[in-house]
Amino acid sequence: MIDSYRKGMQYEAFLKRAFKFDKRLREPHTSEFENLVRSEQKNEFDELYEIKKRMKIGCDLFMSNGLTLDESEALAELTVEIDASNNSEDIYTCVKKGLKATERFI
Repeated sequence: MIDSYRKGMQYEAFLKRAFKFDKRLREPHTSEFENLVRSEQKNEFDELYEIKKRMKIGCDLFMSNGLTLDESEALAELTVEIDASNNSEDIYTCVKKGLKATERFI
């Protein structure tokens, strides 16, 4: 459970970077990732679809806010990887890549 909390914190950090560009969006929270891990144990996938949707919104927000070419390419590739994600580990891999691609927005 500690591992899912740690991963959830990174998920939250990535989305907070993006969502600061649009304050109308609901704040991300660590519990969203933890709920994903719990739902996977029950073979439920509603949480996965919601997290994928929120992460793609985050990528879109970054892309509309003056990225460098490298950042833009990394986020375009990340969007494809998010679409292909099938579980929390895939999502976590995307989160790590997203954090790296958006380091200057800390």
